[in-house]
Amino acid sequence: MVNCTYDDIRRIVATGLANGDITELITLADQEITDRGLDARGTTAKKTISMFLSAALVTMRSPAAASTGGMSGQRALGPLEWRKLAEQQILVTGDPPFKARNDTLPNE
Repeated sequence: MVNCTYDDIRRIVATGLANGDITELITLADQEITDRGLDARGTTAKKTISMFLSAALVTMRSPAAASTGGMSGQRALGPLEWRKLAEQQILVTGDPPFKARNDTLPNE
């Protein structure tokens, strides 16, 4: 089961790629979610992460792709920017960092 659809991707990225090509890229993005152990995240979080990872792949495959929808009015985002958004979403929706007794977190 995929976490997002080609329609979701088309809402945020304007691309000439065929729906089947976008679906293949979504499958790759969703496999990364599984490989990184993120399957326990909520449905909305996984969908957002999948959309951002997929958008990164779409813009890599189709460099002329442009941001659309909620991203309109801004310059087009490239693959690295979409990946950064995905990584930020992973951090935001993740479990709080584990802190063992007598240990400190970085920057404390």
